[in-house]
Amino acid sequence: MSENVNTSLIVSVTVVAVIVLVLALRRVVVRREWDRPATTVFLFAVLSTSFVNILVTLLDQWTDTLDPFHNVVIGLPAWAYQLQLGFYVIVLAGALIILVRNILRPGATIAVPALLILLLVLLSDASALLHGDNVLRPYYLIFLAVIAASTVSPRGMGVHLGIGTFAVILAIASGFAVLVNYKFVAFSECDADKCGALGVLFRGVFDNENALALYLAIAMPFVFIAFGVRIGTVLSAYLLLLVLITGSRSGMVAAAVTFVLLVVVRPSLNKPDVSTARIAILYTSLSVAFVLGMVLPFVVDDPQAATGRAYLWILARSALTDGSNLLFGSGALGWEHLRETGKIDYSAVYSVHNQWLQVLFSTGICGMILVIAAVVLLIKQAGRRYSLVVGCVLLPVMCLSVTERPWAIDSVDWLVWALPAALTCYPARGGSPNNEQAEMSTDDAPHAAGVPE
Repeated sequence: MSENVNTSLIVSVTVVAVIVLVLALRRVVVRREWDRPATTVFLFAVLSTSFVNILVTLLDQWTDTLDPFHNVVIGLPAWAYQLQLGFYVIVLAGALIILVRNILRPGATIAVPALLILLLVLLSDASALLHGDNVLRPYYLIFLAVIAASTVSPRGMGVHLGIGTFAVILAIASGFAVLVNYKFVAFSECDADKCGALGVLFRGVFDNENALALYLAIAMPFVFIAFGVRIGTVLSAYLLLLVLITGSRSGMVAAAVTFVLLVVVRPSLNKPDVSTARIAILYTSLSVAFVLGMVLPFVVDDPQAATGRAYLWILARSALTDGSNLLFGSGALGWEHLRETGKIDYSAVYSVHNQWLQVLFSTGICGMILVIAAVVLLIKQAGRRYSLVVGCVLLPVMCLSVTERPWAIDSVDWLVWALPAALTCYPARGGSPNNEQAEMSTDDAPHAAGVPE
């Protein structure tokens, strides 16, 4: 399609999304659903990379450089990098305040799944130290503080409202960005391997299309649950549309599967549906995605398979032939060392492009035991009441885990919110009042009370 047609279509649906979001937020405010935890989570999402990306995109100040492989690397200008670093300092301070404030309260309880993930982060850092690496770096310390805070953070609806609201705002900013710099936002015609629904690769306010697709796919369940079935479906459909025009194959599959199952199982914090059929459909899908993600990187031997991801998997697997690495991993900086030696380019430096192989590579079998135990316990503690909520939150993660790394496990990046949000996605049961959340959705009740921190 032509530039004018694409721009008109994207802007038109974005205008509709703005109207729906404004109406949804008005209802949230009238019903007193927006509380302090929601504000805290919203600010966390704003400060963790994405808001700076919005500014840089709207100001048209992304920079281009060439890496040693002569690939174009898009990066932030110096002022934006410093601004983001300042934001992360605020995140660090906020995480420490939440941790200290909540852990010292009478009757404070610690979420065990989050505690297991905290041990995973510490294991990754400890493994790095064993390999002679210094992990006392800002991005690693900030991530450690965020996960530590999630062990005692408020849980439930506030998490969905905060993440869901900002995710829709980010999507809207991506939609309107075509008016500012169409050539950057919709940056390439389709080729034989990759194509978005409008004949371009759409990256919105990010530096590449995969980043936008992963962000919106993982955020979709939070949007749906935050705003209820009717409004949540409309806003989730908008997110799905943007993902479909990105051209990100992994993102498109994950978003489409997630949207369909959200509509089918209809997760709700206020009126949980304990239908055995819906639970079976959801968890069968989760199981299939999990098994595929666990098995695929270990059975593929052609380096060109999975659009070149198999080459990364083979590299990661080769590191596991060492007994120490197999047990404890290569540490938080292990994958970066492969870039330094010229074995991978800049586009692959953030992960091995498979969640479970990434855990094995960085933290070994010990780390794999911790992360699986955390996920199993997170599902078990949800019980039947919140099984659909946690299952839907995990669904895009499991789908993406086959060929991507949706959960950071040792350092902050544009998806730093995804893991702590999953760990706090349903209300604590039997915990202290500051860990319990109001359970009303915008479509289900006349109003809901806020919850104290």
